Amino acid sequence: MGGEELPGRRPAARDSRCGSISDRHRVRARLLERCEGLALVEVEAARLWAVDPGHVERDAYACIRAEDIVLEPAPTAATSARNELVGTVRAVSVEGALVRVTLDCGFRLVALVTRAHRAIASSLLS
Repeated sequence: MGGEELPGRRPAARDSRCGSISDRHRVRARLLERCEGLALVEVEAARLWAVDPGHVERDAYACIRAEDIVLEPAPTAATSARNELVGTVRAVSVEGALVRVTLDCGFRLVALVTRAHRAIASSLLS
């Protein structure tokens, strides 16, 4: 898919379209609408808001940074997060000071959390 990148999120390897720092995940996305500087995109069955780069017309790649994902055992009433996904924890592995959590949110997603949050991730493991 020769789409454009939506900024702000990223894939797990060096990729010029998503930058080179940290763990990043590049997923195919389709632009649905624009509103006040944001773009609503569809990734599989999920809909996500991203900062609108202004030049995407239809197909794009959304880049999601693993360290920007917050895990909660249940939806919260009030949050400043732009997006909220429901998912299932599929795997948890300790990597030094961090814990890698593989999620199924209708598409594969990986979060990096601190070891202090390992108990939350492990309790959600199915």
